[in-house]
Amino acid sequence: MVAIVLARSRTVLLGSRAFAVLLTLATVAGCGGTSPGSQAGDAAEAQAINGARTASNQYAAVKLTEPVTTVGRLPITRAMLQRTMEVGIKGRQEVPEPPKYTACVTRLRTSQEFSGEGQALLRAECQRRYEALMTPALTNLIDQLWVAGEAAEMNIEINEAEVEHALARQIGGRTFSRASQQSGETLSEMRRRQDYNQLTERIYRAVDTTAPKATSFQLERYYREHKARFFHHQEERDLHIVRTRSKAEAAKVLDQLESGRSFASIVEHVPISQPIDAFNGLFLGLTPGRFVELPLAHAIFRAHPGEIVGPVRIPYGYYVFEVTKIHAPHQATLAEAEPGLRKELPTLLRSEHLASFVTAFRKKWTARTDCRDGFVVEDCRQFKGTVAAEKNHEL
Repeated sequence: MVAIVLARSRTVLLGSRAFAVLLTLATVAGCGGTSPGSQAGDAAEAQAINGARTASNQYAAVKLTEPVTTVGRLPITRAMLQRTMEVGIKGRQEVPEPPKYTACVTRLRTSQEFSGEGQALLRAECQRRYEALMTPALTNLIDQLWVAGEAAEMNIEINEAEVEHALARQIGGRTFSRASQQSGETLSEMRRRQDYNQLTERIYRAVDTTAPKATSFQLERYYREHKARFFHHQEERDLHIVRTRSKAEAAKVLDQLESGRSFASIVEHVPISQPIDAFNGLFLGLTPGRFVELPLAHAIFRAHPGEIVGPVRIPYGYYVFEVTKIHAPHQATLAEAEPGLRKELPTLLRSEHLASFVTAFRKKWTARTDCRDGFVVEDCRQFKGTVAAEKNHEL
């Protein structure tokens, strides 16, 4: 499914069924720690330790009831973030607890991997592991607020019957306690995750229904704007071709051709597989990029029609070929492109429409998302890193 993310303001959501999604504690993909590399120089170590200490103090300065992020006026508290991190790792380990990371440091000190490391370096490693869990968890919570917010602004409501049906499918034949043990979620959290899934699906459908229709005007516009990219045909060549295992076998093929035998009759008795797109030694519509072996590709596109060429050596054998026809490169006219366009244009227009919506959506909700120092992720207005051209979230 095409990927995106969404949200809204507190005033619009209050009283709305979509408001429940704002409190969702959904599943977050667990992120395990990775082993540290060889120790850097003293200056680099000191910088890393100081950086970890500063960030840890930032985390510790925020009480569990205080927001680390707000989307519009809606808060994501540190307690919500902590719970989402716990759900994400599903009990496989403890979430490191800033600022001292006492339990995490103790656990690392008893492990063989970190045996003999100093207190400061162990704490820095725990800090790194905390951030590896915190970043996807916070992104997950922000995404849920975006989705619920956008749904409210679009007047999209949750269908309770569909949510209950989806929840029943999720639990399946298991007891709730068994399903909860496996997912790490409470029943309420499972339901809220289904709310989120349903809202994203309904937003996708709503956006899809507003895509431009594939009219004749749209067809002409698309052709005009994309003809250089999509409707320019490369040179193509038709040829007879045969592959042999050795130079001696290739020489024998050349002798047979000179005596009047056809490529088809020769290929029939060659004990080696032939090019996959060739039929009885005939290859139609070969484009320049079809053969990755450059010596062969260059030889084919330099040959004159009717000229038997070979043997051309590549790592997998020797080729002998004859170009029979050259199709010159050309620009397809609108009339030539129209049959294919009429089939493909609806999908193309919907994809362009959705991409445009995603761009505007991310710009709108990023501007409404404020994050405290130490809790800045890519969805935050304060984020200064390199943003991917299209950050994917399921819709």
